[in-house]
Amino acid sequence: MACLAAPALAQSMWRRFADYQRSTEIIEQVNFGALSHTILRGARVPTGGGTLEAAAEAIFGDNGSHAQRVFTADEHGEQHEPSIAVPGVGPPARLAPFYPDTDSNWSRREYFRRGLAALGRVAVTGPHDSLNDGELCYTAAIALDYGGATHVLYADFPPEPGPRERPWRVPG
Repeated sequence: MACLAAPALAQSMWRRFADYQRSTEIIEQVNFGALSHTILRGARVPTGGGTLEAAAEAIFGDNGSHAQRVFTADEHGEQHEPSIAVPGVGPPARLAPFYPDTDSNWSRREYFRRGLAALGRVAVTGPHDSLNDGELCYTAAIALDYGGATHVLYADFPPEPGPRERPWRVPG
């Protein structure tokens, strides 16, 4: 009996895969150039003596930017300043225990390692779940020297033009 059900099960799996493929097409069309441009605009601020808040304003204010969160870490991956989120975006209840996010360590994350690997060069990774809102995001990172130390500036961006639910995510 199990052998008789196998072809139908295989067809069902292929249909689910095709549905998944269609639902993630938008993720595969992310404009990495625009993300790079946006974080480079923000990177000019701290290297010019400005604050993280001013860098976030530059990133959020970039024409066409969909950035959701901006934060920094030191050369060891330690986050010493709170993240700055776009107004109205915050962690879902299940992620609230992780806030405030100071003293987080991002050194195991791919976006930290890639960002730190080439000083002044933008690295974009993702998609992955954002701690900011629990949705899929891409993270742009750039390592900068300022204030006598190396820092990595990050910005999280939802898949464009807006966040999409993954088909396998359980609502709730």
